[in-house]
Amino acid sequence: MAGETDGKAVKKPKGDRLSAGTRAFYKPRISLFRLGREVGMFRGEVGTIHIESGILEFIRAEARVLNAVMKAEKVRINMGANRITAAGRVSLEEGGVCVNSDRLTATPSLTGLVMGGNVHLKSESREAAEGLLKSHRG
Repeated sequence: MAGETDGKAVKKPKGDRLSAGTRAFYKPRISLFRLGREVGMFRGEVGTIHIESGILEFIRAEARVLNAVMKAEKVRINMGANRITAAGRVSLEEGGVCVNSDRLTATPSLTGLVMGGNVHLKSESREAAEGLLKSHRG
């Protein structure tokens, strides 16, 4: 899995407390690749990357992985641990099914989903809901 950003570096505002080794970006975009093909994309309004730990954070984030679309107020990607954590009005849509929750953890490919807080599922059919939940288990 490799990534790329096409966001522009943001000048650190006075009084902002970015730690050493952390860079901020405006409208960052990260692409995820598997076997040379792009399989997913994460983007946000603002983002940071901590160089040493490989942790990326997106504010007002959206992810598109295969046929799924996830949106959240904040997404944190830990590339070393191969985990994402999303928080704040998280929604995941795929195949006529929408799941809303307060938080979500998963792999960057959105498998092994664990949703928490207030979780609501809306679906066109029971089969579609079961298919979505089955396809995102680890």
